[in-house]
Amino acid sequence: MFDMRQSLAHEANTMREEGEKAPSFTITQMASQFDLTPRTIRFYEEKGLLAPKRVGNRRIYFEKDRARMALILHFRNHGCALNDIAKIVELSKQPDNGVACLEFIDSMFKSQLGLLERMSGEVENQLTLLSEYTQTINAQSGLRRL
Repeated sequence: MFDMRQSLAHEANTMREEGEKAPSFTITQMASQFDLTPRTIRFYEEKGLLAPKRVGNRRIYFEKDRARMALILHFRNHGCALNDIAKIVELSKQPDNGVACLEFIDSMFKSQLGLLERMSGEVENQLTLLSEYTQTINAQSGLRRL
């Protein structure tokens, strides 16, 4: 089970530990670890979700970047928009122990749940309607199910 507070705390801790002695990763290593393309990682960087250290034109990723990528992918896998993920990333930097971030996530998931419940109702209505149509057509045409 994904623990949001633990993930946010891990990211904060790794940001403090980052330095010359911290292990670093290339974009290829990051891509391989998360089964992504380098282009996808650059796209997340363009959207402000990642901010690797730059040495010339090379990107250098640290443990904090890996923690951030795991967070990004967790929310992407749950259907969150990149704008919402960017908001989560921004809120995770606030010095309130993640309270604002968790409140935003709660609100976002409640909205998503409401949307899915409405969609589910619409699907149920369509299923009922199609079932009634097929029964009517079968009755009128004398068709029988095989």
